[in-house]
Amino acid sequence: MSSIFTELKRRNVFRVAVAYVVIGWVLAQVLDLLVEAFEAPGWVLKIFIALMVIGFLPALAFSWVYELTPEGFKRESEVDRTRSVTGNTARKLDVVTIAAVVIGAAFVGWTHFSAQESVHHNEEAGFTQTATDGLPDERSVAVLPFVNMSANQDNQYFADGLTETLLHMLAQVRELKVAARTSSFAFKDQTISIGEIARALNVSHVLEGSVQRSGERVRITAQLIRASDGFHMWSENYDRMLDDVFRIQDEIATDVRAALSSSLLGGDGSAKIESVATNDLEAYDLYLQALAAQTRGSYGALQEAERLLKKALAKDADFLEARTELALVLWHQSSTGLIPRDQAIEQGQALTAQVLQRRPQDVRARSIQILMASFRKFFGGDIEGGLKEIERLELLTQQAPSEPLPREFLVKIYNRNERADQALLQIKVLLEIDPLNPAHYNELGIAKMQLRAWDEARASYRRSLELEPGQPNTYIYLARVDMQVGDIVGFVRNHEAAMVLDPEDHELPAELAEIFYRYGLIEIGDRYKTMTDALAPTSPVARKLELERAMASGEFELAEKLARNMLQDNVEDRQGAWTRAARRFFRLAGRKGEYADALKFMETLYPGFTDPATQDLPFNVMFARNAALGLTKVTLPPDEFQAFVASQLEFMTETLGFVFGKDPFFQAEIHAARGEREAAIDVLLQEVFSQPETKFHFVPAVFWQPHLAPLISDPRIQAGISDYEQQASANRNKLLEYMLASKTDAQDR
Repeated sequence: MSSIFTELKRRNVFRVAVAYVVIGWVLAQVLDLLVEAFEAPGWVLKIFIALMVIGFLPALAFSWVYELTPEGFKRESEVDRTRSVTGNTARKLDVVTIAAVVIGAAFVGWTHFSAQESVHHNEEAGFTQTATDGLPDERSVAVLPFVNMSANQDNQYFADGLTETLLHMLAQVRELKVAARTSSFAFKDQTISIGEIARALNVSHVLEGSVQRSGERVRITAQLIRASDGFHMWSENYDRMLDDVFRIQDEIATDVRAALSSSLLGGDGSAKIESVATNDLEAYDLYLQALAAQTRGSYGALQEAERLLKKALAKDADFLEARTELALVLWHQSSTGLIPRDQAIEQGQALTAQVLQRRPQDVRARSIQILMASFRKFFGGDIEGGLKEIERLELLTQQAPSEPLPREFLVKIYNRNERADQALLQIKVLLEIDPLNPAHYNELGIAKMQLRAWDEARASYRRSLELEPGQPNTYIYLARVDMQVGDIVGFVRNHEAAMVLDPEDHELPAELAEIFYRYGLIEIGDRYKTMTDALAPTSPVARKLELERAMASGEFELAEKLARNMLQDNVEDRQGAWTRAARRFFRLAGRKGEYADALKFMETLYPGFTDPATQDLPFNVMFARNAALGLTKVTLPPDEFQAFVASQLEFMTETLGFVFGKDPFFQAEIHAARGEREAAIDVLLQEVFSQPETKFHFVPAVFWQPHLAPLISDPRIQAGISDYEQQASANRNKLLEYMLASKTDAQDR
């Protein structure tokens, strides 16, 4: 036995076996990638592996019978043992084997890294997937943008319209998970394999196709592919006249539905699915352009989306999807300050009511109407009614699990009201439905900020910018992170980046002006105020800026007049304009000791302002009562003052059902108002003065309030205020240095 083993070793049979296996493994890895890249059937790789297995024994037999010599292969029996070069052959085989191992390992590492690239972004943002979580649902499909094969590239809208219609129709199949439009269209004009796309979108099937239009004829090719092995489950060519484009789209969607139903959904696919409600090609093209503009979210883009949708409706007044999207665009405009919130709600609810009259179960229209109803009730003081609307939205996400919009709205509400844990649960589902939507990463960043996970928040916002670099609002979110961690220069830099992307947004320079006024840099602040006034001189934000400039300049009589006028005019609380006016008015009244007069003024505007039993005042007014604690401390009898304090605490923590009451400064105020001095000081030291001055910059200025007087004499509070003042001075110098350097760079250019 030992002699046979020795002979096998001498003839390099063992080395050939190892080299054969290693080289075969490397070739299999390369072939696997090529099969995926060229979308070849999965049996190609299987046949190769089978051939490698079959060839293993013949290869060993060949190495036993033949020997490699300088003259080529010879039978081993014909080779003189004294002149054998099997030792040299062994060394060559070792080199080949080691090289193959290194190449194979490098190749596997590279492919593994590529496959994990999209997952990495989610992990950076705070999400990880287990092996089980990463498996796509068998009943899932992505509709890729159909390729325009026409000679005229102006026909691209036709291909996009076909894709949009198929998405719209297949999304109505309740049993089917359909990747959302934003994520599907992210792969437009991309040369990426079906397998990679399916992994990125976490789907099992992909519908793709092409459109070739010539004159009045069109040829459409569509195919449904199983991503795991590239198997074509269904394919069809459609040669049609262009007398009824939308009928062709309906036909394809119906065929795809039938193919999926017979193989995956367990039905016959006969249930009706509705097409897009227009037969006007030009109206539909305008609608598609509006969808693309809306994604950027800038002033100009939202105005363009509104114009396009209104133009589409002028061509087809019954185009229900255009009405729904117009309502959504108006809401986004109010969110960015382009139009008043009340105007957006009034017009948006009218538009969605028209849609729901024709299509009562339209999920997107119902979502928009519920969202607007909730905000109308919240800001009108009907907190209980607003909470019921949220419950309706939660129910809608269960009724239509594949439709992102109601879930997106729910996330916005959760984030607005500091329910980060609930928001994260919904965002996780959204990223499964629509993993390449930049808006979802913005909301993820907001939730992470509430949890003080600053690095994860930054990663989320950066991922959002990777997906859509033209979003000015994402830079604002990054600026807010900078403010929370004390990076005042970063705040300004990110705001400037947003201004480049959205030069029409008057609120962006206003925020910078306010920052410079805060640090006493009035001349620099005036530069940005000039920009604001040029864009929107009578806006609530511009009026707030006028008030802040007067305060920063020490023009207190002017400031009081401006604040009083803003309250009398009941300016919209855009960027806290009304709330700021109330706070400044209370502070200026306290400065002069006119506590009772100030409260009397508020009572004339908002009857019940100082009545603890009144809980149905507008949302912003209820919040402003927190800032009036100092005034009520002086003017109300002790028992009434305590009742007022208790009512505000109930409003902030119980009536709302949110966690506003966790705000550390509000907690400290409540403790102080109740006479709990040490508890108030502990909160201030642990939760306020331990944070950067940029986060609680207002604190030193509010100690004028009588209910906080017992705190100001404490040396620990004095030390905290002193530290904040030192930080503020340092931040002022940083801003001056940054602006000087920016000016120098601009001159050099």
